[in-house]
Amino acid sequence: MKEIIIRKAEKDDWRKVYELYSRLSDEDLYLRFFHYYRPSEEEVRKLVTEQRDHITIVAVDEEGKVIGEGTIYNDGEF
Repeated sequence: MKEIIIRKAEKDDWRKVYELYSRLSDEDLYLRFFHYYRPSEEEVRKLVTEQRDHITIVAVDEEGKVIGEGTIYNDGEF
């Protein structure tokens, strides 16, 4: 049985989150963002870095690979 850990993203997770978005198909990206959009490295760094307006969580598999990401903003917007 595989184990998935859901935890708050850490500063050093940015590269793994970027790799997650890099391996998604155009269709998967469209379903994630509701339009075609592939985040840049800088955007992912900002997303994962702790800030006052949001928190980012990641789902990590047993090998440490990020297999999911979610961000919650204080104002309720994406």
